[in-house]
Amino acid sequence: MQDTLTRIERLEKPVIAALHRYVPGLALELALACDVRVATSDCELGLPEVRLGLVPDVGGTTRLVRTVGHARAKELIMTGRMIGAEQALAIGLVSEVVPVGEHLAAAARIAGEMAANAPLAVGLAKRLVDLVHDADKHSSLELELLVQSVLKRTDDAREGARAAAERRPPRFQGR
Repeated sequence: MQDTLTRIERLEKPVIAALHRYVPGLALELALACDVRVATSDCELGLPEVRLGLVPDVGGTTRLVRTVGHARAKELIMTGRMIGAEQALAIGLVSEVVPVGEHLAAAARIAGEMAANAPLAVGLAKRLVDLVHDADKHSSLELELLVQSVLKRTDDAREGARAAAERRPPRFQGR
C-alpha cells in the first residue's frame, strides 16, 4: 500500500481529493498522498490507529508531518482524535471546506483552474515543490532555475508569452 500511495503522490498530474463524511485511517492516508484536499462541512478526518494498538503505516505519519507540522501531527496521531473539517482547514490539512454535497464540484473547479495552465509547468511545479520540501535554500533555488531553464524552451512558454502580449487566453499543447 505504501508503494501505491507513493505512486499516486509522484504522478506529474495534479491529484485532488474530494472528501466527505468520515475519513479515518487509510482513507486519510490516501488523501494525504493527493496534492489538494477539499472537504465537506460535515467531514471528520483522523488517524485513529493508536486506538487499535497500531500506527498509521501507509505514509500517514510521514505525510501528516509534512502537511500540518511536527507538533500537530504528533498530537493527532498519538491521540487518535478525529477532527472536523473547519479544524482541518485551520491547520492546513484541507485547502477548502464546502457545503455538503458540493465536494465533487469544488474539486472539479480546482481541476479546471489547474487544467487551464501549461501542463508541463504544472507537472514540474508539483515535482519541484515536492523535491525542495526538505532541501536547503541554496539547492531549492538552484532547482527552480534548472526547471525554469527547461520550461523556457517549451512551445507552451512561447504560447503563454504570445497570449499575454495579444491579451487572449493561451492554448497550451503540453509541448
